[in-house]
Amino acid sequence: MSIAACAERVCVFNTESCTVFAVDSRTGEQLWSWWLGDPLTSAPTISGGLVFTSYPATPADGAKPRPPGASHALVAFDLKTGAIKWQKW
Repeated sequence: MSIAACAERVCVFNTESCTVFAVDSRTGEQLWSWWLGDPLTSAPTISGGLVFTSYPATPADGAKPRPPGASHALVAFDLKTGAIKWQKW
């Protein structure tokens, strides 16, 4: 498990199951989660109501090709809902 990042009553962290979880910091209730893949190489961080983390990614058919040597993508999730705001190689 990674170190937890906390803001606005929400704590986010990675687990050995390669999942990022967001929980209510007062109740421990799970708010959202995403399975991101193996291996997760960074702990999530929070800024401006967004959760940032990286994950191993391969391009889908027809997707923008990844840059040479890129193996992970950076993703920004909405802190409260877990909705993906953007992803970049």
